[in-house]
Amino acid sequence: MEQQHANSTPVHQISTPSSASSENNSVGAIRRRSSTVIQPPLITASSPSISKPISNAKRTSIHLEDHDQQTRAKRVKQSLEMEEFKLDGSENSKSQPPSATPTSTTPVVSSPVVHDPPTQPSCSSDAETTAPVTSKTMRARSMSAPAVGHQLPSTVCCRKSTAAPKSKKSLNEPPVNLITLKELDLKEILNNPRLRHDIYFDAALHFRPNLDGQRGQKKKAQADNYWENIVRECESVRRNQIGLQRGVTSRLQPKRLMLLLDTMRDILLSLVPTRDQKTVEQVFDQQLMMQQLEYGLLNFEGLATWLAGLLKAHCAPMRDAWVDDMVSKIKDGVTRDSPRSLVDGLRSVFGILEAMKLDVANHQIRTLRPYLVSTAAEFEREHFQKRIQKGTLCVSETQDWFHQLAAQKSATDTPDYLAILTTGVLERLSPSKSHIKPPATFTFDLERLEAIRFDIREDVNLKTCLLLFRSLVSGLNKTLEVDKDAYTNLSTAIHAINGDDEISERWQRNSSALALQIAQSATAFATGKPNSKSFPDSNVVRFAENWLGQHLRPQSALYQSFEQKVIEAIALRTQVILKAWTHHKSPNFQQIPDTVMGLPADFASLPQRLAKILNLHWRVFEKLYISAATTPISARKGDVALSTSHSDSTSSDTSDAVAISKKKVPHNLADVTFQHLERKGLM
Repeated sequence: MEQQHANSTPVHQISTPSSASSENNSVGAIRRRSSTVIQPPLITASSPSISKPISNAKRTSIHLEDHDQQTRAKRVKQSLEMEEFKLDGSENSKSQPPSATPTSTTPVVSSPVVHDPPTQPSCSSDAETTAPVTSKTMRARSMSAPAVGHQLPSTVCCRKSTAAPKSKKSLNEPPVNLITLKELDLKEILNNPRLRHDIYFDAALHFRPNLDGQRGQKKKAQADNYWENIVRECESVRRNQIGLQRGVTSRLQPKRLMLLLDTMRDILLSLVPTRDQKTVEQVFDQQLMMQQLEYGLLNFEGLATWLAGLLKAHCAPMRDAWVDDMVSKIKDGVTRDSPRSLVDGLRSVFGILEAMKLDVANHQIRTLRPYLVSTAAEFEREHFQKRIQKGTLCVSETQDWFHQLAAQKSATDTPDYLAILTTGVLERLSPSKSHIKPPATFTFDLERLEAIRFDIREDVNLKTCLLLFRSLVSGLNKTLEVDKDAYTNLSTAIHAINGDDEISERWQRNSSALALQIAQSATAFATGKPNSKSFPDSNVVRFAENWLGQHLRPQSALYQSFEQKVIEAIALRTQVILKAWTHHKSPNFQQIPDTVMGLPADFASLPQRLAKILNLHWRVFEKLYISAATTPISARKGDVALSTSHSDSTSSDTSDAVAISKKKVPHNLADVTFQHLERKGLM
């Protein structure tokens, strides 16, 4: 988790590359052996070719469409699908190399993310614009060096593609092409507001191929189908050569193979520095290669050897084994006259090219992160200002909501609008009010806020179970004092029963197992046999089951009382953090009143995570909130300005924060008190 305030990060003055040559310079930052001069190979039929004649072959007549003779078709166009890659963060990371096609063994290279432009909200209501996205669909660790700086979970936001149907040409293109790689370009990264927002929160954010769910399976099936078509085309070219020699067929134009080589050339040109681009263009001469393919004279073995030298000169050393494997497959295909082995080698080429593009994009993210963090507030103000002006982001309900929050403060108090915002957001994150969504202005933070809501519920449910444990121990032995170790051991057992499923309903689903564990632990502790595994009294187990069944529900009065105390504790700690960041100091939690409930170690990061979200959010929308609080609803104008505030840092002040008094909890277990659990540091 990031401990440092974003504004303390020095601003790095950089130039924003907007041309291919600028991006090539970025490649140089991770280049090795780049001084090697790559010479073009002699592409002739000097070595065995995949298209050499085979005796006793069947006569075949093949008719294909005419091949497009233009030297290069325009490829950089609007992406047909914006979800080719996923941006993963620091959680649940994995480290494996990517392959050209989505397979179950595809190595991970970091992100989103599917990192697409956010869904354009309707102006009908704020609730409609802020539908949460589950946090299950994100995150793995980058295989490259970790970024320096802040650490927080990243998020992934997706939207359905509204692109037009794919053209016939795009269906004949390799699965990895300039269109699918477009979102990895530096210009796309710098102009992607959601991606830049996620980079602010996660220092380990990185791209990786998006192979999740049904969409990933569909992409894999499409890729497999494409490469099967390439195998069939290679076989057709080989059979056609036999027919030409016998004069029984016309010349075949290998349309897909030619487009494959054109795509390979274009991706290489986007990756190699300027000094090597001329060599690439010479090797991939379109007219010459077309003739060589038609007559079966293209030397794939020589092409593979030259590609190996070029790729090893510009990719990371960790890719060398992959490159050698590619050369081996192509040579094997040529030697054994096996189209499938040859195509496997070509498939590996595109996997390596995609991995190189991912490496470059991830390197650029790590390098530019200080700049992106320092300019995050300014960039987002401009972005949201445009959306508000276009009517794609409606803030009227958000303004009304904040106006009502501010009106609840006493007129004699000095308004602390950031503290008001903190309290208001936490109220909307209450698990018992899960139907209430965050304000529309938090459109980029829905997953982070939902994760906080989930953790609040986890803390409340855990406290409820610990309260039951203390009650049972007291009922069995009123003179016995429960120590912290007993609570810790029980908490560990509860986490083991629930597992890692990120669904809050698992508490109700596992209530019987939890009741049995709590009853057994309470009986063993009360009888002085902490290691006893004997079955507890059935009446104790039945009481525990009924008690949990009633109080693990958000509608329970006991549950809501715990929930309110947890939210109050998070709110006050968040305000202390924001105040410390304003003065560039470390938070001092000693100023928090003793009457405020504590947070267990597992949930101690909640205030820090929320403070980071609110810090950036306030710097973007400060003027909107202050205007909403001070302007009567009837006098409010339609125009909303998000101009730069006088200070690009938080203005929170908790000096006048009022201590939150504890409310009495309605329950019939008089021998159990919150103070007892608080003294143990578990409440």
